[in-house]
Amino acid sequence: MFATVDSKPHSARKRMLSSIYSKSSVQSSASLQLGVSHILYKRLLPQLASAASASPAAHVDMYKLLSALTMDVVTTYIFSAPLATNFTEDHGARDAFLHWYNCRRSFNVYPQEMPRLTEWLEWLGLRLVPRYVDDANGQIEAMTWNLCEGARTWIESVKTIEEPADVERRRTEGEWPVVYDGLIRALEKEQEKTENKGGKEMDVVLEKGEAPKMPQDDDAIKREVASELLDHLAAGFDTSSITLTYLAHELSLHPSIQARLRTQLRQLSPPMVPGSAPSIPSPKAVDAVPLLHAVMMETLRLHAAIPGPQPRVTPAGGASLGPYANLPAGVRVASQAWSLHRNPDVFPEPDQWRPERWLDANGDLLTADSTDAEGGGERFREMMRWFWAFGSGGRMCIGSHLAVYQMKYIVAAIYSNYETRIMDDAGMAQEDTYTAPPKGERPLMVTFESVE
Repeated sequence: MFATVDSKPHSARKRMLSSIYSKSSVQSSASLQLGVSHILYKRLLPQLASAASASPAAHVDMYKLLSALTMDVVTTYIFSAPLATNFTEDHGARDAFLHWYNCRRSFNVYPQEMPRLTEWLEWLGLRLVPRYVDDANGQIEAMTWNLCEGARTWIESVKTIEEPADVERRRTEGEWPVVYDGLIRALEKEQEKTENKGGKEMDVVLEKGEAPKMPQDDDAIKREVASELLDHLAAGFDTSSITLTYLAHELSLHPSIQARLRTQLRQLSPPMVPGSAPSIPSPKAVDAVPLLHAVMMETLRLHAAIPGPQPRVTPAGGASLGPYANLPAGVRVASQAWSLHRNPDVFPEPDQWRPERWLDANGDLLTADSTDAEGGGERFREMMRWFWAFGSGGRMCIGSHLAVYQMKYIVAAIYSNYETRIMDDAGMAQEDTYTAPPKGERPLMVTFESVE
């Protein structure tokens, strides 16, 4: 879905997945809540307690820690907690994956922008992309394939030994491969429609903006699902871990804001402290913590994980865009969050991290209906018109609600219990790549101090 250029096949695939990633589905998912509780209480907080109690206090690599947490949460929602990664505890697997993933960043442009030239030169024995990038891609694909096969065999075994009503109860009340199962069922439904039409191939002429041809056999469906879900787990962990790394950096630079945030987080019921395990506060309660939301929005604004151009292609018949009238079809255009988020008329002092810009004079969240003396409602609407951390329109990030959900819970778990202090932040400048993590190999090293 993510790489699909034409709008109609993109829309067709997005319709299969949009309900799974809707805010209501994410916040009501029993499988996700069970998994998040386990990850935070059983994996994260014991590690932080160990780091804080060491003498001297251990220095924690925040980028690696947050990458592990976000991958574990995302794969929990996709494949279920029993089948997901455990990078938070398995540091060897975490480091291997991050090596595979990050060694590819500088070479994505060639196969993406010049695929035919890249393939032709490789056929001649000339490589624009080093062989180790192919090996890394192979390792990531193999990991994703194994996750998908684990989910497939687990679902089949459950269906074999349980009654349909019990299977349905598992889907809604227990651990379940939510995204994997939803995508499989959607693809099978489309395949059934094709077969009911006498096997007629469905809309294969992509240049006419029609829907993509559906896989025609089980193996093709498996490959289609694995390809789709590789994008989901990669995008889901990468962008969120980048955002959280910068959020932790900013909070560590602003101890007074960190303390105020902790005060609000401790008012959650139950608070996210070890004694509350396994219970966690409701997603709606976490989502409504004013300063947590403001800190998140301001970090997404100033340190967008994808700050650069988001390309689009003008549709058949052409289009007009701002001052550019009568653009022909097939023209590539783009906007970028970095520029939009630094408009000083909308975001005064745009290069400063100021969470209070998302709050009213009373410290409550700004909304479209806010009526403070500074024109809060209109100010909020204008900021949201320019806010592009997740894109907008039909191509808006489908996983935005899952991203916010996991980031808020992770921040709540950390800062309800600990104060972070910077030991080394020399590598925090952002890379000039599509997803833009910090440049340093160990960009943010912090210590944790218990607030109990």
